[in-house]
Amino acid sequence: SATLYVRKGGQRFCLRRVDSQRALRDHVREGDLLPLTIGAPGRVFLYFDSDVARPNLARGEVPLEFRTTPSRPLPIVTHGEYEPDLASIACGIFGPADELVGVICLTGLGSRFQRKAAQAMGDTLLEACQRLTVLLGGDLAHYAPRKAPTKRSVSRR
Repeated sequence: SATLYVRKGGQRFCLRRVDSQRALRDHVREGDLLPLTIGAPGRVFLYFDSDVARPNLARGEVPLEFRTTPSRPLPIVTHGEYEPDLASIACGIFGPADELVGVICLTGLGSRFQRKAAQAMGDTLLEACQRLTVLLGGDLAHYAPRKAPTKRSVSRR
C-alpha cells in the first residue's frame, strides 16, 4: 500500500492512500491520525522535520539500521515497528526553506520487504520524492549520499 502523510500537530495525518491489491495488508484510511514518530514514515518526521525534537541526533542523521542504502539517509525502512508483521519504507518530500512537507510510505507484510526488494522499492520511492521536491521548489540535499554515521565509542572510567 502507498500512503502520503503530512504532520498535523503532534501526529501524522493520512492525506492520500492507495491500498495494495493483496488481501493481507495494513488498514490505514485517508483521514486517520497516527503516532508521529513510529514506523518508517514516523522516523522520516523524527529525523527530518525541523519542529520535531531529536535527542542526541542532528537533523538528517539517520542510523544505519534504518537506511535502505548505507550511504544515503533516505529512504528509511522499518520492520515490525508499528505492527509486528508489517514493514514500511518511507521517504520525505521537501519544499521551500528546507521544510519537510510530507512523507510517502510503502507498507506491507515484512516478508515482502527483504533486502533486495526493499532497495528496489526504496530506489523507486526516492526518485518519486526527488521529483516532487523539485516541483515544490525544494532542495535535493537531504537525498545526497553521505558518510555513514560511525558508532560512538563509550569511554569506561
